[in-house]
Amino acid sequence: MLYRREEAEACWREITAPVLYIIAEQSNLLARIGEDARPENMARFIRRLEPCVIPEATHMLHHEQPELLARAIESFLERN
Repeated sequence: MLYRREEAEACWREITAPVLYIIAEQSNLLARIGEDARPENMARFIRRLEPCVIPEATHMLHHEQPELLARAIESFLERN
């Protein structure tokens, strides 16, 4: 399936639920995707985006920092 950024942005704008946007501090996501993936840029499309950076973690943050990740998710769910 062809990825069309404009179509993705249109879908993101329709999201009304709160979104926990988790980024691992040492992930290469931003290097691969670019500035568009930064939380402040994604928040332009997703109204209720809440950024969360997990320190000392790479792409495998659920293995490297499972407790911090679980706490972040639990806290988000409690607030929403």
